[in-house]
Amino acid sequence: MSTRGTTNANVRGSSTSRAARRRWLVTTYRADVDLHPEHGMYPVPLGEGTPACRCYRCGKLLTVESVTADRIKPGCQGGTYVRTNIRPACLTCNSVTGGATRSARTYIRRKVGDRVGQVVLVEYLGIQGRNAYWRCVCDCGAEMRVQSGQLRTVRSCASSACKAKAA
Repeated sequence: MSTRGTTNANVRGSSTSRAARRRWLVTTYRADVDLHPEHGMYPVPLGEGTPACRCYRCGKLLTVESVTADRIKPGCQGGTYVRTNIRPACLTCNSVTGGATRSARTYIRRKVGDRVGQVVLVEYLGIQGRNAYWRCVCDCGAEMRVQSGQLRTVRSCASSACKAKAA
């Protein structure tokens, strides 16, 4: 049996509270245009259609039916669905950031100063796209940017100095 995500219905609340949260998001983060409910939901002047807000990442217009609540402080770090910790996101963006958070959480055990082969972790660069990255320095002095998932296999920077040292 596989597990999916870090939340369950109890954490997100009842369907009534989730609907109220989506309405609050659209009202609080109201866009400068509304969406016309007929003919493909195209933008119309404010007050002439269905209220909409924008996804915080891609800017897509969202209605109460299409908006999802993205937690600013993720659930894996103790974040909850309180109003000061949520922002509007489309389903696609919310799925991508959730996957990236899980990827970063997998490698959170690592810390600055850890050594992996001839490489020392210098700085956690954060999540970019769907991956977490570290700035590393090889024993030969070369700096490199390494994806967290590659930390298990990286042993040196593969420069000519490192190859000569290994030989």
